[in-house]
Amino acid sequence: MNHLDLLPIVKRLEAYHIPYALGGSGMLRYLNLIHEVNDWDLMVECPKSTLIEAIQDLDWAELPTGGHPFASPYRISIESLQIDFIGHFALHTESDIFHLPIASFAIWDGIRLSSPEVWYIAYSLMGRTAKANLLQDYLKSNRTRVNTALIEHMLQTQGFTDELRATLSSFI
Repeated sequence: MNHLDLLPIVKRLEAYHIPYALGGSGMLRYLNLIHEVNDWDLMVECPKSTLIEAIQDLDWAELPTGGHPFASPYRISIESLQIDFIGHFALHTESDIFHLPIASFAIWDGIRLSSPEVWYIAYSLMGRTAKANLLQDYLKSNRTRVNTALIEHMLQTQGFTDELRATLSSFI
């Protein structure tokens, strides 16, 4: 899968002023933490109707947002391009819902990338330990690149386990 195939979609999002960031395995690939991307996870912050208007002439489908721990209001897929749009990405914590911010940390050939700090939390809350560990190691090894202000902001969230809270604090 070539990330450059996302450029026409990214241009549409930008034309509609839709905030977005590429996360998931695409972000992991950019960081050279994995070699294969299964699909492209684009976090978007807009009403579902705005996204649909931006991609209306493409073959898209609305998918279930998934069971627990997922709490996003919508998920739309363009299967032919292996793209999943996650609207207002949110996950359940132990006692609350955490809305993952679109915090871009880099641009990869014109594509905004979500921050590794955000996806460390996402993978931790989803129980995807292997990917969370990859990002934990990356953040520990790249302390000068860590967005401490973002971590401090996210630490204000209620419902994180003590372990997750301690790990996040260790990155600061």
